[in-house]
Amino acid sequence: MNSNTFNFIDYVFITIIAIILSVSFLSAQECPDYNRLIVQGDKALKEKDYNRAINRYIVALRHCKSRAEDTQKKIIEVFTKITVLKNKAEENEKRAVEALEQLEIQAAAAEAAKQEAIKAADEAKRQEKLARIAEQEAKIARDSTENLLGKLSTEKLKTDMA
Repeated sequence: MNSNTFNFIDYVFITIIAIILSVSFLSAQECPDYNRLIVQGDKALKEKDYNRAINRYIVALRHCKSRAEDTQKKIIEVFTKITVLKNKAEENEKRAVEALEQLEIQAAAAEAAKQEAIKAADEAKRQEKLARIAEQEAKIARDSTENLLGKLSTEKLKTDMA
């Protein structure tokens, strides 16, 4: 091997190393905002600001296509949390509707009981009035009987004296 061949091999080797280092450096430079955007998205997710988290992750995805898989996992994580919240909300809504239906049934039963109580109170008042009338009639009958007995006694005395 002559020295020109050796120099050429050295040149190719050094060039390949330089290209690899450049690509690595450019990859890092290609995504200068990626980490900042991911941190912002993570913070928004922790604060339950799901729209902002998704927005930050999508921007990070656009800035750094080479990290797409990691970023897509983050986006899926947000949607998973949203789905869990949606399912909880639907279950809570279902329970609320059931509770409302039970309250409506109880309200209807309470209204029916109230109406029965009103009828019973009205009947009690009617019976009370009838009792007062009967009491007044009894008093009148008593008074009439006493008056009649008084007249009969007076008549008997007059007849006995005559």
